[in-house]
Amino acid sequence: MNNSDIEPDVNISGLKKAIDKAFNRIEGPKKQHYVNQAYQKIFYGPEGGLAVYEKQFQNLEEKTAGQVGYEIELYVFQDDSGVRRYDIEHTFAVIESQAMPIVKKLGASQEISPSERTHLAMYVGLALLRTPHALEEILQAYKTLAPILRSEVFPDEDAARKFFEDEGDKPVRAAELAAYIFGRATLAPGLQAAFGLALRTLPAVYRIIFDSEWHLLEAANGPSFVISDTGITSVPCNHDVPSNFADSGMQHIFPLSPKICLVFVNIKNDGLIRHQTISSDRVGLINEAIAFQAKRYVMGPSEEKLKSLVDSLNEKPHDWRPVYPLVDKFLSRA
Repeated sequence: MNNSDIEPDVNISGLKKAIDKAFNRIEGPKKQHYVNQAYQKIFYGPEGGLAVYEKQFQNLEEKTAGQVGYEIELYVFQDDSGVRRYDIEHTFAVIESQAMPIVKKLGASQEISPSERTHLAMYVGLALLRTPHALEEILQAYKTLAPILRSEVFPDEDAARKFFEDEGDKPVRAAELAAYIFGRATLAPGLQAAFGLALRTLPAVYRIIFDSEWHLLEAANGPSFVISDTGITSVPCNHDVPSNFADSGMQHIFPLSPKICLVFVNIKNDGLIRHQTISSDRVGLINEAIAFQAKRYVMGPSEEKLKSLVDSLNEKPHDWRPVYPLVDKFLSRA
């Protein structure tokens, strides 16, 4: 791809039809993974397991993909009729199944089409928004925003309700959101409210990812990259860059395999995907950032390398933060 005017292909072949089949599902798996199992399996070690470090308990052990990065019925929601639905889990499964061949294709340094770039951007955006930590942050942000909406945006509850209805919410849902803003109700269940808010932000998030400059970084010394339970790891290129997801100059890390890592940089792209072979030192910087921002799990193919990474991180000063350039464009200015 080499086109400065490249646009997302929102008509991803077969995706809408497949997602339509995921609606109105009242059954599904109890274990619902926010780090999907097919992605985890890419990072299996040679013995067929995944080395996992659990930060809270400082515990390092080998597990299989089904044993980590999930919560029970995380994505189940209750519709306006009181029916428990599994639509979100089935929809995620559709997006994952169609995205994984693209992850593997790009991980093998093969060309991808605008449609595949769109689909991968959507998949990575979901990886960011679907984690329990992200959903809790979204809910907390909305709770913080409610008084501002009440005092500066909506003159009364009816105006808020009409706004949400105009935005596409069903009347019952719109009334719930409006009542929450005006202090008459809680958002219950909380995660369900957070999902609604998260899915609203997905188009903006995946457009930021799509429009970023993409860099494929290959580890020179073989399989080395780790993953975590945060979906995306964001690193400012220097201390002058604010630490917000959409800020210019932010670098977003998404490993595609133990050997290949995709870095999205928030600067205007020209449609190219740049390929670089990077040293062990730069791989180490990427892994330190991933491990630092992990909320619960850090995962990789090698228990020995994961232990070395954790030991290195534990030796950092208490106020250390990952702020450094990861791609050649910024390294030349460092």
